[in-house]
Amino acid sequence: MTPEEMATRPTYELLPAAQAGQVRPWEYVGMDHSAQARYTERLAGWLSDAQEVT
Repeated sequence: MTPEEMATRPTYELLPAAQAGQVRPWEYVGMDHSAQARYTERLAGWLSDAQEVT
């Protein structure tokens, strides 16, 4: 689901990550090394930019 699709759920706005604007889309990533490496780099960027929300 995209963040926009998740926002249509009744409990979405109760999530601390949603309130902080730190929601990322779910992505299927292949199990090959290069695909995992690309996704891990993106994930590391999201985590380094994230702020504590709880």
